[in-house]
Amino acid sequence: MSPTERNFLTTHRAHDYKDLIRRWRKIARPAGLALTPFVNQASHELYYLEPRKARTGKAVYLSAGIHGDEVASTAGLLHWAEQNPAALSELDLLIFPCLNPWGLTHNVRLNHRGRDLNRDFQNRHIPFVRKWRRVIGSRRFDLALNLHEDYDAQGVYIYELSQHPPFLAERVLKALSPIIPPDQRRTIDVSRAKNGVIRRKITLAEFEDFGLPEAIYLHFHHSDATLTIETPSEFSLFDRVRAMARAIQVAI
Repeated sequence: MSPTERNFLTTHRAHDYKDLIRRWRKIARPAGLALTPFVNQASHELYYLEPRKARTGKAVYLSAGIHGDEVASTAGLLHWAEQNPAALSELDLLIFPCLNPWGLTHNVRLNHRGRDLNRDFQNRHIPFVRKWRRVIGSRRFDLALNLHEDYDAQGVYIYELSQHPPFLAERVLKALSPIIPPDQRRTIDVSRAKNGVIRRKITLAEFEDFGLPEAIYLHFHHSDATLTIETPSEFSLFDRVRAMARAIQVAI
């Protein structure tokens, strides 16, 4: 273990939601981004970031932390933002830095009501979903990245939902290989996979009983290319955070 990794692992505050938002607030203003609350969950304000003035660059959606025990998603997104001020200042971004702060604080997948928010995007009666949709409005994104982790993963893998080629997943995984290699399982989460890539045609009807995930909703209503990036929870947090930040940069 390098001194840099040892220092990170002994000093990180990855489950400290107040610290997370403090750091986002620090980088938002110089990047021309507004940090805006949109709903309250269990006494936690949820925020999104978007440019204060209209931008004409690539439209990119970024979200993390919908599962509170997938901490490299929120930490990796923040790390990418702190390391890439030019992208923050130029892209037409919509960023949700943490969609489940109660879960993040308590290191659990579900929210304070025991719900998996990533199965709820069909439920407009839920305040979180209703207000998230209000923020999204009628926007279209060139790229949407949903950041996740998986305790069963044996490497990084990516679900890719795209309207048309060129596809991105293979390029992203190749760039991550020096940090964490791709998951080589042929079946991942009941889906066929090849070298860490899951890419298949889907219909909304498939999710009527399962519940509608964020990525599926975005794919059908808002985004031309949607990637769900999964890092392996059993690997070093130091490597997972670096891999997540690298994945965002390469995909963009």
